[in-house]
Amino acid sequence: MRPTKARSAVILGKLFFLVLVTMTAVACQPPAVSEHIYGLWHEPIEGGGIELREDGTAVWYGQAGTFDVEVERTGRATCGFSVVGCYYGEVTIRVGDQVHRTGYYDRVMGPDTQVWGMKFETPVRTPSGRQVDRLRLRRADAIGGPQAWPGFERMDAGLPDYYSADGQFYRVAGRLLRDHARAGAEGSELHLWDPAAERWTLRLPAQATNRFSMGTSVIYSEDGRYSTDGGVTFLETRPIADIPLDRDALKPVVLGQEVIVLARVEDDDGELGNEVWALDLAAEQPAWARRHHFAEGNYSANLLAAPVGNALIIGWLNDDGPLVSVDGGRTWRLVDTDGIGCQDGFLVDAHPAGCWCTGEDARFVYDARQDRWVTFELGGWDGLVVRPTLAGLAADYPLLTIENETLVLFDWAGQRVPTIDVPAEFEAFRLLVYPDLVLYPHHALWSAPFVL
Repeated sequence: MRPTKARSAVILGKLFFLVLVTMTAVACQPPAVSEHIYGLWHEPIEGGGIELREDGTAVWYGQAGTFDVEVERTGRATCGFSVVGCYYGEVTIRVGDQVHRTGYYDRVMGPDTQVWGMKFETPVRTPSGRQVDRLRLRRADAIGGPQAWPGFERMDAGLPDYYSADGQFYRVAGRLLRDHARAGAEGSELHLWDPAAERWTLRLPAQATNRFSMGTSVIYSEDGRYSTDGGVTFLETRPIADIPLDRDALKPVVLGQEVIVLARVEDDDGELGNEVWALDLAAEQPAWARRHHFAEGNYSANLLAAPVGNALIIGWLNDDGPLVSVDGGRTWRLVDTDGIGCQDGFLVDAHPAGCWCTGEDARFVYDARQDRWVTFELGGWDGLVVRPTLAGLAADYPLLTIENETLVLFDWAGQRVPTIDVPAEFEAFRLLVYPDLVLYPHHALWSAPFVL
């Protein structure tokens, strides 16, 4: 006797329920502790290590202790099948009367994981006596070279943070600056390098109004302070809040002596649009002035400054992009992108000469001075492309790479100019190349002299 359709549906329903229950039970079982957590983890600032052994013993910077891992999944049935993974538990390390707790994530404890970022519930004490709430560890067997590289010296004296390379580094008006977001302050602090004392000094402490924008010769803070001498002195001018319209102002950019903002606005009829506003710091009485109005609004619009090309670039606006202006944002036109096959549709990034993007087999650089795209074949070094800096080098060398532990500069004709040796351990995107030195902000801040 053949089952009816109704009976078949019931059988299938029960079977599906049984499979679902089984999957749920499997998914929410505590996973085993990954074997890759065991071994010696190197901490580069103080040169010590943390060793975790399978028998539950631990060594914390040379001190004997114990540790355990509590592993459990969240209660969601789909947790075991999540692409991004779930929070899996906690690692507790006990050394003497000290107890250190940090998170455990199974998905980052795989065989390919070389770096472990520990964040502690309460600050821990290092051998030097510093109290820190995080440590960045690297598998000792994955360290392929020395921690102090030939030709490079540490350059983080005076920075208060344990990992002193955190933050962004800039060259403004010939001076080195570091813009660092201070936790809890909702703003940034500014450090200035003192070449005579060979140390960093705090120039402006963090506060909620600090949102710094850097140009080649001007620093501007959204609360209206600006500096034209690389952060030595600051003057008062118009803040972002003085733009006379109801708007969402995106981060301003600095081009020459002007601060320029792309703002998303709403008119009296509720229609959204975008407007370009500028503040000319060279004027006798600087005031915000509207330069251009774009019909329609787009949340994803981003404004880039290209000092070498004396241009402004909008990466994408109202389904058009990129757009370029060479008169301070008064007039705009579309950039011709025929034959430029960038990944992810058409995304562009800041470049001192204009903008750039990545394709499957090439890196494309737009030169706003001549309104042209230049193509550089990747040749297997896509992951070793150095982020362009506002160093003036981009006028002649729009692309920098690391090849065979050598920093290589490409001119606009594609000719290669080998320069200084840099260790293969370097992450190319962190390297900053200026006309007189190379900065490598990693765990500590390293620098080396550079002469082209």
